[in-house]
Amino acid sequence: MNISLLFFAAIFVFMASVWQTGVFQEWTAHLQMDLTSLPSILGLSIILSQLISNVPLVALYLLWYRFPSSPSVFGCR
Repeated sequence: MNISLLFFAAIFVFMASVWQTGVFQEWTAHLQMDLTSLPSILGLSIILSQLISNVPLVALYLLWYRFPSSPSVFGCR
């Protein structure tokens, strides 16, 4: 198996664990700004894309956008 594919899959597993722990939800709750506005989305994506890959970032952000307070979207809880 190509190590790049394994790494990419691991990023998605990591994003699922971040969502399950509720860290992302707590962090966004403390920002006290409208995270659905275009400037907020752009700013957040610029900052977070420096830390994680863009595709898992979008997957995580879409989960937050659809279920802002639910850590059990992945069905693990």
